[in-house]
Amino acid sequence: MVRKAIVLTILFSAGLLAQVPVQDVVDAEMAFARYTGEHGIKDGFLEFLAPDSIVFRPGPVSGREAYAKTPVSPAFLSWYPVAADRAASGELGYTTGPYEYFKLKNDKTPAACGHYVTLWKKQADGSWKAELDAGISHAALPTRPPVLKSGMTAGPAVSSDGAARAENDVAALEKSLNEGYVRKIGTLLAPEARAYRDELFPAAGRSEALTMIACGAGTWAFVPARTIAAGSGDFAYVYGVAERRKDGPGGEPPQAYAFLRIWKRAPGADWRVILDLATSLQK
Repeated sequence: MVRKAIVLTILFSAGLLAQVPVQDVVDAEMAFARYTGEHGIKDGFLEFLAPDSIVFRPGPVSGREAYAKTPVSPAFLSWYPVAADRAASGELGYTTGPYEYFKLKNDKTPAACGHYVTLWKKQADGSWKAELDAGISHAALPTRPPVLKSGMTAGPAVSSDGAARAENDVAALEKSLNEGYVRKIGTLLAPEARAYRDELFPAAGRSEALTMIACGAGTWAFVPARTIAAGSGDFAYVYGVAERRKDGPGGEPPQAYAFLRIWKRAPGADWRVILDLATSLQK
């Protein structure tokens, strides 16, 4: 298992350059991967999933309930983070990177490969727990993915209504995506945005992400299940289900998806999407 990850996050605030610590969520992800490698998939996820966690199976379901019902297996799951970001308040964050699934721990060739996304939340005791686990599958990567240098800006101070305001703002933006997703998302993607789609290698950077999203053109209808934001009002994520109808004649039935979007906002700036994931429910 790969146990080394370098994640550099840069903070631009008031014209000054400073580092924002994301090592805490990176360390949490590495501990999650290491524990799972040593104790098995079921025990690993039950150890690190938050009480109210969600996993995509392929649609969003209770994480702890799903893994409580999962049989103990000799399978081995290996993964590591190549990008991470978090709220200025240090209470929410995410990590993402490649994974490999082996039917047996000593197998040389993975039975499945893909990319995962973990949303992390700091608990009352100071530990990090996984609030949401999602991902896509794709062919084996030809090379080890490069480190992504992901920009992060400082958010405003934590306030009692910071999360509520942020959730309302992001909910309104999510609603606007139903008015023309592919066109609208092009105005909302951050320069460092990532896009994940089934059976495709992840797209990193605004241009590549937009190209990938545009390949799924059609009329999208998103139904968010929940919007969660940090008290600093600068970081939020939304998950739910969606339908896509292809444009033009044909009368084909709509395709169903589970989706996840992560939003970020710099001080004095607008909200931007830093990760957009859609995975088919027809699996």
